[in-house]
Amino acid sequence: MTSRLLAVRCIGFEFWSLGRPSARGAVSYGATTHTVLRAFNKNLWRLVWVPYGLLSGFPLMSSALAGYHLAWGREDDARGCAFFAVTGFFSLPFSLVMFLSAPYTLLVDAELRQIPNLVQKTWGKMTTQCFLKTRVEGLKHLSGLESDAAVYISNHASWLDIYALFWIDPLALKIVARKEIFFIPLCGWVMSHTV
Repeated sequence: MTSRLLAVRCIGFEFWSLGRPSARGAVSYGATTHTVLRAFNKNLWRLVWVPYGLLSGFPLMSSALAGYHLAWGREDDARGCAFFAVTGFFSLPFSLVMFLSAPYTLLVDAELRQIPNLVQKTWGKMTTQCFLKTRVEGLKHLSGLESDAAVYISNHASWLDIYALFWIDPLALKIVARKEIFFIPLCGWVMSHTV
């Protein structure tokens, strides 16, 4: 009895199974769980972790630029590059949380989006805590707005205006921005799940 090898492609994954001839001469294809899992893990590495590793190049490059600016005595430029690097490094694990929670958010919590709100506020607070101290004044004015909507407008004196909004705790935050902002690798993609 000879065996035949069958490759099945399904959404980019290759599942290999060993075909065994039956008594009638037809080939029955049965994949063992071990074979399927091994092929899935091999292709999961290619489809998820390799692009994810390439995306980590952005914060790594920002870290290198921070070191370069620091070596030439430009501390403000080094601090800006370091800020973007920390933002990028924090975006990597939080983007996985956003990706994994997306089905729940879209199917069950499409209006409030509590998980993305929690993720973006945690991400923004962790990033800013490393570089500056943030103090929110006037939270007492928000006490009656739990059921109503509110609009916060920043003057965009810097990128830190966005991060300052993450410190407003009582209300869920939805970001309105130009669509090009959401194409920024990592940060923009995480932000796009909160609108």
